[in-house]
Amino acid sequence: MKKIFVVSIGLVMAVSAHAGLYRWVDDAGNVHFSDKVPAAASKKSHTKLSKSGDVTGEVDPESKQKALDMKKAREEEREQLAKIQRIKAAEMAVIQQKDDNLLSTYADENELVRYFESKLKMVEGNTKILEAQKGVLKKKIVKLEEKAATTKQENSLKSIAKKIVNINNTIEQYEKALDENDRQIIQLSKNYKTDLARFKELTE
Repeated sequence: MKKIFVVSIGLVMAVSAHAGLYRWVDDAGNVHFSDKVPAAASKKSHTKLSKSGDVTGEVDPESKQKALDMKKAREEEREQLAKIQRIKAAEMAVIQQKDDNLLSTYADENELVRYFESKLKMVEGNTKILEAQKGVLKKKIVKLEEKAATTKQENSLKSIAKKIVNINNTIEQYEKALDENDRQIIQLSKNYKTDLARFKELTE
């Protein structure tokens, strides 16, 4: 059972001579009166009294902290919402810019189709040229290897080996260019489908 101490009139009068009086309950359930609230008790709810002993207010640090936490949470929520709105506005601006460019670049669907078809043909033509050049270089390597098989002079063998290395390096560069062409074709096809669909939406 909680213990409640009755404060004598003399004690209350003595304390009331100070600026104010506080009442609080400790963890054991004991009631205390003082002109100062201990640090541990100040973190919990306590009552503020007047010099005459009347209740003038309730101090609840936990509720105050909860209110502050809620206020902070609301502010963070508003900041997050504002950030999302800014991002959406930026995205809409980018979309609008793309739409404007699309409409200003092509007069109609046929022009858009012709543009992408010409770009695709150009990349595919470049691919054919690279493939042909790579084939020529591979044939050169075969001939050099045949020549090396019948050559006994060391200097001639070193010269042939150097040429083969250089040709292989060139072939490697061609293969990288061919890979890049493949990526361009994939991207062009993707862009073509996206732009054509969007152009139809904007012009219908």
